[in-house]
Amino acid sequence: MKSPICSMLGIEFPLLAFSHCRDVVAAVSRAGGFGVLGATAHSPETIEQELKWIDDHTDGKPYGLDVLIPENISTAGEKDVTWKSLEARISPQHHRRHIWRARFGRLWKAYLRVASALAGVIGTLLMTVQYFVLMPPFAWLAKRGARRERQGWTAADPDAGDSLTRQY
Repeated sequence: MKSPICSMLGIEFPLLAFSHCRDVVAAVSRAGGFGVLGATAHSPETIEQELKWIDDHTDGKPYGLDVLIPENISTAGEKDVTWKSLEARISPQHHRRHIWRARFGRLWKAYLRVASALAGVIGTLLMTVQYFVLMPPFAWLAKRGARRERQGWTAADPDAGDSLTRQY
């Protein structure tokens, strides 16, 4: 199956695999697709090691490198933007509000985890009590009632007063 992207990238199949795993990138490229290594979590030294490893395992087939270079709208077109200049733009009140919002979010998630665990424990206890405490007396009564019934089928005696013509 050939498509314009195959001739553009020099691959056999129109298969692109974006992965952070060098093994996947090499395997896809060797198989005729186009493996792309996500490099956002790597330092320049580790990228160099990863690319050398991929070069050794792709048999000369093409592969790609995905590098994110974000540009924020607030810094678009500015020159000499540093961490300190960006930090100076954030007011302490704004920063504190975000910190407390993040703390509340973590606290809420912890509460939900504890509440769901507690609900599981309570549900387990209720089911255990129901099964081992409440059900045995009813099972005993059902067995007792079954022993008192006559075995087999017997016809109703019309003279015994058990008339089948009335409901009660």
